[in-house]
Amino acid sequence: MKMVLIEQISALIDFLENHQDLALGHCSRTNEGRSLMRRYWMECAQILNAVSVDCPNKTPAVWRSFYNEYKSKLLKKIKSQKSELSATGGGPAKKIILTPLQERLYNILGRDVGEPLQGVRHNPLSLGSGKFCSAFTSNKPPKRRKRQKSTRQYASEADHAALEAA
Repeated sequence: MKMVLIEQISALIDFLENHQDLALGHCSRTNEGRSLMRRYWMECAQILNAVSVDCPNKTPAVWRSFYNEYKSKLLKKIKSQKSELSATGGGPAKKIILTPLQERLYNILGRDVGEPLQGVRHNPLSLGSGKFCSAFTSNKPPKRRKRQKSTRQYASEADHAALEAA
């Protein structure tokens, strides 16, 4: 498979800037959305394949796959940079530099991509402030409650007692 030209990546990002719903994956949740997404990728593939005479021609599915891989690598790079900034251990953090094309895609995706959602616990077993639910951290088996004897009389017992008294 031939390598993708920088001009093609630039054209892809130009297309995604004009079709942000495609870039963010918002148009594939319904039948209409999937149809729209296929039409967008067909249009995008025609544009990208026409960039140059010697550029590689790819199907819409291959361009979509290329975009997903490119986006995944970018998000991995961004996550690495964010974790590097929050790491401890002394010394300055490594500076990870994004290319201008990666910066443009990062702006399309949103600067908060990869950030935790506010109000959502990341560890469902955590009760906050580093404490964990004891039901999942204890090595002891759970205590069994003793069954208490009921003091109620049931209809059959009451009838039986009434018959004996008579």
